[in-house]
Amino acid sequence: MTDVLPGSHAGTPEPELRLVLLGTIGCGKTLSGDTLLGQSSSGSPSSSGSSPRLCQLRRGASEGRRLTVVEAPRWYWSGGHMEAGVRKETERALELAAPGPHAFLLLVPVGQFTEVERRVPAELEEVFGEGVLKHTLVLFTCGDYLMGQGAGQYLEGEDPGLREVIDRCGGQYHVINNRRPQDREQVKELLEKVDNMVQKNRGCYIRQNTLQREMEEQVRERERELKEKVEEQARERERELKEKVEKQARGRERELKEKRQADIVEARKERVRLTLP
Repeated sequence: MTDVLPGSHAGTPEPELRLVLLGTIGCGKTLSGDTLLGQSSSGSPSSSGSSPRLCQLRRGASEGRRLTVVEAPRWYWSGGHMEAGVRKETERALELAAPGPHAFLLLVPVGQFTEVERRVPAELEEVFGEGVLKHTLVLFTCGDYLMGQGAGQYLEGEDPGLREVIDRCGGQYHVINNRRPQDREQVKELLEKVDNMVQKNRGCYIRQNTLQREMEEQVRERERELKEKVEEQARERERELKEKVEKQARGRERELKEKRQADIVEARKERVRLTLP
């Protein structure tokens, strides 16, 4: 872990935002952190001496807010899933953004959406738990590649899978151009979107602890058992009713058959009587 503290914030009234930057290799997490914080990481431990397999913690002030920026480790994939060690270190980002991140920024470079990014939302739910996508915003980096094209127009011509990823994140996205870090309006707009997301979610993301998850799983298991029991009882009643109806039908058919036989016997007797002198 690298902790870059540009200065003390003690006594400052600015509100705090805790952000976790996530993405595959080459997505631009460090440059995006530079742009967000309005500072350069060049020559700092986070850029020169740290391991890309470790989370990086940076703090600073930006656009009237105190920012805590956690860069998740470089993601390595194995068999279509994130490597176990990378997954564990990525999960540690929650500790560094304690008591919880206000937003997860999923970085996707413009024009570089692949099948890997398509799998990321499911991976995030496995790593951080259900509900994480409500606190996730897709951040398009390399915004200069749009060449003046609007984000909506860009999405129309992109892989439909990208739109699906955005939809899973509640339709929340933003474009940033890290080649223009002096453009603070793009940062201000992003932080405003995060503020709105926090307000909508009524706070930061707090993952349920193990005990809560186990208790909820027990409740769900009990509900499944009760549902299965009710369904089995309904099937049993249906079987009993069917058997009763079939039994009554067989009884009625037997009665009709016996009556027909009795009528035939009676008819024969009548013909015999009529033939007698």
